[in-house]
Amino acid sequence: MIVALILAAVVQVAPLAPASQSTLVVGTLSEPVSLAPHRATDILGAEIVNNVCETLVRVRPGSLRPEGALAITWATRDQRTWTFTLRRGVVFHDGMPFDADAVVGNLEHLREERGFAGRARRIGPYVVQIRLDRANAALLSTLSQPFFAIQSPRRLEGAESELPVGTGPFGLVSWNPGRVVLEAFQDYWGGAPRLSHVVFQRFADEEALARALLSGEVDVSSAIDQGRVDELRSREEITLDSQSGLNLGYLALNNERPPFDDRRTRLALSRALNRSVIVDDVLKGYGEPALAPLPPALCPQASRARARTLVLDQDRARRLLDRAGVEDGFETTLTVSTVPRPYLPEPVRLAEIVRDALAA
Repeated sequence: MIVALILAAVVQVAPLAPASQSTLVVGTLSEPVSLAPHRATDILGAEIVNNVCETLVRVRPGSLRPEGALAITWATRDQRTWTFTLRRGVVFHDGMPFDADAVVGNLEHLREERGFAGRARRIGPYVVQIRLDRANAALLSTLSQPFFAIQSPRRLEGAESELPVGTGPFGLVSWNPGRVVLEAFQDYWGGAPRLSHVVFQRFADEEALARALLSGEVDVSSAIDQGRVDELRSREEITLDSQSGLNLGYLALNNERPPFDDRRTRLALSRALNRSVIVDDVLKGYGEPALAPLPPALCPQASRARARTLVLDQDRARRLLDRAGVEDGFETTLTVSTVPRPYLPEPVRLAEIVRDALAA
């Protein structure tokens, strides 16, 4: 079971004028874990790969619906066998052609690397059929994820497979400690980018990153902590973009282990947590209480249906525990990641708030 806690807002900070008309500098506080397209699941790695490699389908901007990217059409009758027609006239950054063989090779690599539950075969030069192990209506959403990006067949194996070579608007120039440089791909099928370069520059800490934003050394960053946003908002040379994100903070329970196997215990935990306090304390107000395991943008009716059941009510929580046979309480262990994320800057602090609320 997942007890939904908070929905974090996405906060992005940028100077009013870019430092250069041809180069965009993105400020970060971390290194990408990997730039191998099929293994880059960390946020920064995925952001970089998204500029270099493309997927068969992508999410339409401003919505959650799929649209064509490297595939232009697709069809299925049973959600298990899918046929994709590919975009013609596309080349990889190393000059290799994008075609059905390239897609089949990538999907076989994904089957080996990530356990992709399907096999692909070439129907024609630009037609691929995917046969899944079982029907999956969410295949398009899966294929839109960054780690399903299509890379040059030459880079699927060997030492150089860690460096992405795709069909995207930018190609990788260099990856050195603290700095990743991308260069515009002039033969991009969607037209040459307006920028000549994109640079991802790591800074030692948030203070150094904030100074770089204020000086114009950095053009944009999403790595600014919510606690510093109000400070930067007051500066005329800075613009702030904040919107509700799709990231969800939650408490996961093992329903098979007592006392969590009793629904009343789980409901008691939900009633004992003050989600508004968590939003104000951990996210500094840049978020909203979560009322369902899915954000409202994905499933608004679920949030409306559960709004009443998740209201803070500690007396109700104690009565539920009494009925579940644990009126004297119980001991348990919370496991929490110690790695901060833009959408959850203080995971340990969040765990402390949850612990104290459940102990009250």
